Amino acid sequence: MADALWQLAAAVFSLLLSVPEPAAEDAQVAPLPFMACKGTPVVQGYKLEATKILVDKWMDIDLPHSRVTRKLLWAITHNDLLEEHAEDCGFALLAVILVSLRALDYDEGPQEAQKYFGYVLNTLIPKLKPHWEAAELQEWAPDLTDLQIYPNLLGFDPPHSCYGTKLKIFVYDTMPDLTRGVLHCHYGQWGLEALLPHWLRHGSCQTTSPEEADFFLVPWHTWCDRIVLKMN
Repeated sequence: MADALWQLAAAVFSLLLSVPEPAAEDAQVAPLPFMACKGTPVVQGYKLEATKILVDKWMDIDLPHSRVTRKLLWAITHNDLLEEHAEDCGFALLAVILVSLRALDYDEGPQEAQKYFGYVLNTLIPKLKPHWEAAELQEWAPDLTDLQIYPNLLGFDPPHSCYGTKLKIFVYDTMPDLTRGVLHCHYGQWGLEALLPHWLRHGSCQTTSPEEADFFLVPWHTWCDRIVLKMN
């Protein structure tokens, strides 16, 4: 499975970086809303078309390739072309942002990821929804099932009651560089090392007073960091 995803990612980013722009066809077909993908001088149309391969795999793209897609998103936003790209090829923009969220959270912090997630949830998806069925026929509509947990992971959900427990847990916050990127690190069999401290930090059972703590937790996304940093 991992090898297949790496092959997929390599194919995608080869397309984004090196595909020549196709020749114009004689017969012009009226573009569907938010799927014209004509592009701009910053991000050409053929690169937007290439992102279609990301649509049904966005949740499985790993951090290194998320970082590559983040550069594409940076080019769009740095040139104030977010809304222009949304109108031109909104479904491609959606795929680009979804893939970029891991890198945004890991490299730039949850606030930056929250900003783009909020744009996706409150602006982009509502704009695209009336055309979702047409996009599905064109294989442009992503599966958003995995997106359901993102509000919790990005801190949008209200604090929880820790299932009513009276236990108090002190979660150390002395190594922020070793506990970043919960969007990326919650995946896989080692995901609990990221999910557990994240869950505790957003619950009533966390205490900031060591004197009243029943337990102490020193969080560290050990295996996630080993994979990201390629440690043996």
